[in-house]
Amino acid sequence: MEVPLVTLADVALASKLDWKRSLRFIRQFHQYRQNLKRTSWSCLTSFYPRANYMTYYYLLFWWADYCNVHTELLAKPDRSLIAELFFRYIVEIDRLIDTPEGSTLLKMPSLIKANPTVDNLLKEIFNHVEDLNLPTSAKRKLFQEMWKYRHECLIVCRRAANRSSVDLEAVLRVKQKTSGGLFRVWVSLLSSLYCDGLPQKLVENSQKILSEASMAMQVFEDMLDFPEDYAAETLNIFHEILKRNPSELVAAKAHLKQIWWQHLDFTWAQQHLPVSYQAAIDLSNHYLQNASYASLNPGMTADLCKLIGNLPNHPVGV
Repeated sequence: MEVPLVTLADVALASKLDWKRSLRFIRQFHQYRQNLKRTSWSCLTSFYPRANYMTYYYLLFWWADYCNVHTELLAKPDRSLIAELFFRYIVEIDRLIDTPEGSTLLKMPSLIKANPTVDNLLKEIFNHVEDLNLPTSAKRKLFQEMWKYRHECLIVCRRAANRSSVDLEAVLRVKQKTSGGLFRVWVSLLSSLYCDGLPQKLVENSQKILSEASMAMQVFEDMLDFPEDYAAETLNIFHEILKRNPSELVAAKAHLKQIWWQHLDFTWAQQHLPVSYQAAIDLSNHYLQNASYASLNPGMTADLCKLIGNLPNHPVGV
């Protein structure tokens, strides 16, 4: 993974945390990279801007700290690549579904599997799992969890696409099963790889926290992606919020005709769509409160919520 340990872009991430936590994260990232045996894989660094994939690694290290397996993670980081590759695999499928051709792909999932990038990622996941020093039964469990989520996710998306109309509650249910569900499976994969003997209650608790946290992030991601999703006619939380404020929806549509970039300017939205913007912030905070209430370690979860709650101040990192 040929990426710098620290760049100016990391100032945004550091500003969302206290410096002590930021330095700990940098040390963990350094040790993680040092102990990696693999030098080539379809990592998130090749797909996301630096701010995004550094947030991913922050979540990875946060989970390891929360479940008291950070020593095992940093000693054997290659195992975690299974979870990263699966994350990358699902993000690629989601990207395809969110195109104008998405409805056709959902009706014929074989077209998704035939996509060269998806097919290569699938083969890479298979090879990485097969290379693990694990019993065959453990490997089979990893595959079953991944394919079960993929199957259920496609069903949810297909049903949503076939609905004649949707509202905010319906979109949130879909996102909870897809985005929230992804983090539940992500934690489950990591737990199978690192948490042998760990209390199941702790694993399930970390799933609950990260599932709720992922929904808080999803709200901001949908705000950022509103122009692109509106053009592709795909489900978007912020679009549904705007529908509840007709005058702001009109203003947002007029704004889209004047811009060429595919991301919403949060500063512009705060000034010109104040009611919808605040509603989105409140919704995200609702999910962060759920994460906090569920936590067995309120101090650690407060750090996580602080990071996510500050994302609107640095939206490129969503």
